[in-house]
Amino acid sequence: SWTLTVEVERPDAATEGVLVAIGGSTAGISFYVQGGHLIFDYNMFGNHYRAVSRSDVPVGRSTLGAF
Repeated sequence: SWTLTVEVERPDAATEGVLVAIGGSTAGISFYVQGGHLIFDYNMFGNHYRAVSRSDVPVGRSTLGAF
């Protein structure tokens, strides 16, 4: 069991990118904003499992998390 939280300040709705990445090309996790949504991607030897937020990441300061 674990929780991943990131404090961010998103200056505008077009800002996106990687917040956290751990691992390598064959396995790991990535936590990023793309298309306005927060995405958690777990790569297990080329099989990607993604969780995508239902809501957009807000503009301004916020705390984002996956658990």
